[in-house]
Amino acid sequence: MSMRMVMVLCALSSVAACERAPTPIEFLGDQIVLNSVINAGAAQAAVLLVRVVPDSNYRNQSVARPLPGAIVTLSDGTNSSTLPPNRTPGRCSYPLYAGQQDSALVGGCYAGSVAGGVRTGVTYSLDVQLPDGKRIHGTTTVPAPPTLRSPASGDTLQVAGPPDFNPAPVLVNWTTVVPAPLVHLVMFLPNLPCEAHMRQPQNADGNLRIDATGRDSVTFRLSALDCGDQNIERRPRFDAQLVLTVFDESYARYDKEFSRSSGVRSRYAAIGITGAVGVFGSAATVRLPVVLVRQR
Repeated sequence: MSMRMVMVLCALSSVAACERAPTPIEFLGDQIVLNSVINAGAAQAAVLLVRVVPDSNYRNQSVARPLPGAIVTLSDGTNSSTLPPNRTPGRCSYPLYAGQQDSALVGGCYAGSVAGGVRTGVTYSLDVQLPDGKRIHGTTTVPAPPTLRSPASGDTLQVAGPPDFNPAPVLVNWTTVVPAPLVHLVMFLPNLPCEAHMRQPQNADGNLRIDATGRDSVTFRLSALDCGDQNIERRPRFDAQLVLTVFDESYARYDKEFSRSSGVRSRYAAIGITGAVGVFGSAATVRLPVVLVRQR
């Protein structure tokens, strides 16, 4: 996507870090914002929790401030895990989607280990007690991860190089236990500041992410590799990951709402939670190692 807004925080305020104008939304004034998506198989969970308040320096804009002192508990009905404040610098901030992974899956003001790990098919409840005694509550049932049929692990994929070179098409095929309400496909290059553009027939320039909802296969060509550094881009070979993620119904509704060009309807600004604006959802991700080669 071309930097679509993926978190309610960006919709509520003109955050300087956002790479596009925020989606219109009714101004809600002082508001608590929570964003958390737990991922199947993960040993930890994280919760972004901030207070959004009017910015005294700019009209009709807001600023987000960390909200310390909350008690954040994640439970599977049998075991409960308290998520302490995240001491890692910069983690209690607004994580942007950058083509590599969904912002919903990274960052958090509160983070910690989950007893038994996040398990497929289990319904988790999130309870947040705020310093003033108010509570935020949400539930989600974790989806099962998809099964990738193609390409195979370690396959070599061509990237466009010379202007007259058309890379071979890449067929991605998968199966899911049940139809997923939202499916995202991205190409991730670990440890490199690179973005891979995936071109489908209907898009000449290519996308950083493909919305594959309602499908079980996608065919694309790797039309470009943008690293912001020519020395990196000249490399003949790149280790990469093809990342396929399915989301639960709550995050699917949230994503759909914040994709509306006409703006967000404030009555839908809280999905999967009560007591705050934002979303509590879940996802399941499969990562396939592949090798990208540039034609010279």
